[in-house]
Amino acid sequence: MRVLTVAVAALLVAGCGAVETTRTARDDLFVLTTTVPRLTYRANDEIDVQARLTYVGSEPEVTVLGPDYGLVTIWFKQLDGPLHMAPLSILMCSRQFITLKRGVAVAFPPAKPGAAYDPNAPTASFYRSWNADPKLHLPVGRWQIQSRLSTCGGTGPGGTDHVLTTPPLIVSVVP
Repeated sequence: MRVLTVAVAALLVAGCGAVETTRTARDDLFVLTTTVPRLTYRANDEIDVQARLTYVGSEPEVTVLGPDYGLVTIWFKQLDGPLHMAPLSILMCSRQFITLKRGVAVAFPPAKPGAAYDPNAPTASFYRSWNADPKLHLPVGRWQIQSRLSTCGGTGPGGTDHVLTTPPLIVSVVP
């Protein structure tokens, strides 16, 4: 009996220390999640982040139109430095539609948005190398990662556009 009590107590303590690696935002039409497998990476590790979008409205499916930079995007902001990578857009809406079936999650892997930068700024060399790297690496520091859903062309109740952003995940990149 004593061994069982100690084992249960250990499980409870371990459960209290669980690290949350998913953030979710939801409304009446969509559930958007951002997930990473862990919250600490080494500087040479590829960051494995995923966004998932699920349509939860009343219709069996919905067709949505997103901005030219993507329907679901993943944003990165350095909390202890000046770096911020988010989508850039020249056009308002693309001509690409996606049909989502109710209750079926669709994965959106990170796509580098091609961060704009001043070529004379102190951060220019980072942005050049980040844009050129085919994998997703972040420099040492604390990073905020969020996913954002942006629809256009009147998807939603009453033909409105839709924006939904997950709460931030905070990820540390260590040497």
